[in-house]
Amino acid sequence: MDMPEDLNEREVLTTRFVEGPAKSWVWRARFAAKLVLSRLPLPYAFWRSLNLFRHGRMDDLDRCLEAFETVCDQAGFGQDLRQKSVLELGPGDSLATALLAYAYGAEKTSLVDVGAFATREANFYSSLARRLAERRPDLEAVAQCRNVDDVLKAVHARYLVQGVDSLREIPSASVDFIFSVAVLEHVRLKEFSALLKELRRIMTPEGVMLHYVDLQDHMGGGLNNLRFTQAFWESDVIARSGFYTNRISFSQMCDAFQASGFEHQVSSIARFRTIPMTRAELAKDFKERSAEDLK
Repeated sequence: MDMPEDLNEREVLTTRFVEGPAKSWVWRARFAAKLVLSRLPLPYAFWRSLNLFRHGRMDDLDRCLEAFETVCDQAGFGQDLRQKSVLELGPGDSLATALLAYAYGAEKTSLVDVGAFATREANFYSSLARRLAERRPDLEAVAQCRNVDDVLKAVHARYLVQGVDSLREIPSASVDFIFSVAVLEHVRLKEFSALLKELRRIMTPEGVMLHYVDLQDHMGGGLNNLRFTQAFWESDVIARSGFYTNRISFSQMCDAFQASGFEHQVSSIARFRTIPMTRAELAKDFKERSAEDLK
């Protein structure tokens, strides 16, 4: 895949330092609490209202606007998506990308997730449509839509919630721009190769992907998830508990994209000052992981 010139120019890695993780006992307490809470038969909307098990923060208008502008700039599109087809992987708490892509000129947008987590509050999308109407006046009419389905239809978007199976519904070589923010690390390990295969299939020859990936443990900001064996961590109990990460390392992820037929460039990388735990604390599956990957 051809990468935009501005991304190639930033191939030299920029490093920022991340503060150390929470103490081990704090992480263990959080782990136990979330494991128990996730088994309660309560809907996702309830947990989102308590800021637990949230799928991002994209139901915040200002955050939506800033995030979308950033990914478009870094992918080399700027504010021009005319004649482009866009796909967001893991939209999480909102379908804002559908309106944003439309405002930037996209012909159609697909939003693919593993569940229907996005807010259905019409007022949220109406407010966003009004803010974007200066860019694209016909969004004033979208602001009058009374439900999310009408909003999606008006901006030529669709919301698919069967994960990799949903990608299989998308025609080959039909998507120009694919992006995700803190999503790839949550894809089930057993599904990761299939995901990349489908992304490669649906992407146009000139297409671009941009992915932000967070390799921390997503509860304490360290690597505590590497304490557990593969057999335990890949069980359905963990996978459905709201804090699963596939624990694919940085180098393994780059290799996986290369093996799937993509060219890749790294625009920036964050590192720990020091590895946040000793090798003795790592499960056997990770004791040989390189120091560079552990940082």
